[in-house]
Amino acid sequence: MQAFRDYLRSRSMAASPLMRAKNMLHRSDSTSKKTSKIQKVLEKRANKIMMKASQTLEQSTGLAIGPRRSVVETYPEESGEAGDEAEAEAAGALACALVKVARHEQRHALGLVPLPRLPALLQLLLRDCCGLLAADVERACTRSRRAAARCGPSAGCWALLARLQRLLPDVERAFAPAPPAPYTAVLHACTQHCLRALEEWVEGVRADGAAAAVDGTVHQLAAAALAHCHALALHAHVIGPALATEPQYARAAAQAPAAHDRNAVLLAVYMRKVLAQLNFTLRNKSEQYPDALKAIFLLNNTHYLLQGLQRSGLLDVLSLAEPDCEANYRNLINEHKNAYLQSWNKLLAHTVLEEPLPPKLRDRDRQMLKDKFTAFNREWEELSRLQRGYSVPDAEVREQLKRANKRALLPPYAALCERAAAAPFSKNPDKYIKYTPVQIAAQLDGYFDEAA
Repeated sequence: MQAFRDYLRSRSMAASPLMRAKNMLHRSDSTSKKTSKIQKVLEKRANKIMMKASQTLEQSTGLAIGPRRSVVETYPEESGEAGDEAEAEAAGALACALVKVARHEQRHALGLVPLPRLPALLQLLLRDCCGLLAADVERACTRSRRAAARCGPSAGCWALLARLQRLLPDVERAFAPAPPAPYTAVLHACTQHCLRALEEWVEGVRADGAAAAVDGTVHQLAAAALAHCHALALHAHVIGPALATEPQYARAAAQAPAAHDRNAVLLAVYMRKVLAQLNFTLRNKSEQYPDALKAIFLLNNTHYLLQGLQRSGLLDVLSLAEPDCEANYRNLINEHKNAYLQSWNKLLAHTVLEEPLPPKLRDRDRQMLKDKFTAFNREWEELSRLQRGYSVPDAEVREQLKRANKRALLPPYAALCERAAAAPFSKNPDKYIKYTPVQIAAQLDGYFDEAA
C-alpha cells in the first residue's frame, strides 16, 4: 500500500501541467550558441526600456508590462486545480487498493486461524493500510477545503466521497467477519470535510477582497460561482444525503413539494445560498463605482448569471428552492438598465427650456440658449470620455443599451437644436452647437465597444 501510494503520487506529479511546463523551461538545447557580449548589452538596455515603459503604463492605466512571470504565477489556478483532482483520484485509487489487499489477506487468513480469531487478526493486518487511506483522504479533503476558501474548484472531495461510498459494500465483504469500522470512520470524516467545504466556499464569497475591474465587466466571482454550482450538480446524489443531515437544509427542503427529487431540492437550497451571498458581495463591490458604472457592473453580472444558469440547466434546479428565480433576475436586469439611464438626467436637464422662446429673442433668451449648449457640450464630452471605457461583454445587452440611450437623448436634443435653428441666437452658432443629433447618435453607437 505504501509503495502504491508513492507510485500514485509520482505519477500525478509527472502528469501535472505545472511539472510539464517546468520541464519544458529547464530543457537544455544542445544546439544553442553562447550569447555574445554585444547581445547581452542590447538585452540589458531593452530590459531597462521595458521597465520604464511598464512604470509609465502602470501609472496611467493600471496595467503593467513586467518581467516574464514564472510558471506558478502564470498558471496558479490551473496547476492548483489539477493538483487537487490528482490528490482526490489518488486517494480513491488507494481505497480500491485497500479492498484488494483486504480480500487477499482474508483469503489467506481463512485457512490459517480459527474463525473466532479472524476478526481481530484482520483488524491488526489492515490497521496500517486503513491509516494510509485515512491520511490520503484527509490530505485530499484539506486541499479541496483550501480551494473552497478562495472560491476555487473544490468538487474533488465530493468525487472522492462518491467513490468511497461505492466501495463500501466491497469493503464490508472484504473485511468480513471483522467490522469495517476504520473505513466507515474515513467515510464519515470525508463527509464532514465535504460539508465544511461547502460552507467555506460561501464564506470565501463573503470575504473576497478582489477589487472589481475598472471597466465594470463581469467579476471573476460570478464565473467561479457558476462553475462551482455546475460541478456540484454532477454529484447531487452524494451531496443531497449529506446536506439532509444538516438541520437548516433539511428544514428548507421540507418546504418543497414532495414530488420533487429531494437531492435536487437540497442542492437547490445550497445554490440559493451561494447566489444570494454572491449578489450581496457584488453589490458591496459596486459601491466603488460612480452611479452609471455601478449600474453597468451589476447589469453585467446579473445578466451573466442568468444566461449561465439557463445554458447549464441549473436554473431548473434553482427553481426548486426559488420558483420565481428567473423572474427575479429579469426584474433586477431591468432595474439596473433603468438605473444606468438615470445617469443622463443631468445632461438632459440642459436640453429643457424653462420657458417658451418668444418670436423675437431678447438678450437674455440668446444668453440662455448659449448657456444651454455650452453646458450640454461640457457635460456630453465628460460623460463620453467616461462611458467609452465601460464594458458590456454581451452583444445583445450592448445593443439594447445603445438603443435606449438614443431614445433617451436624441429626441430632446433634436428639439433643442430645432428651436435654436428657428430663432437665431448667435452670429456663430457652430461655436455652441458643436454636435448635431446625427453626430450624437454616431458617438452613442461607439459606446461599450472598445472595452468589450
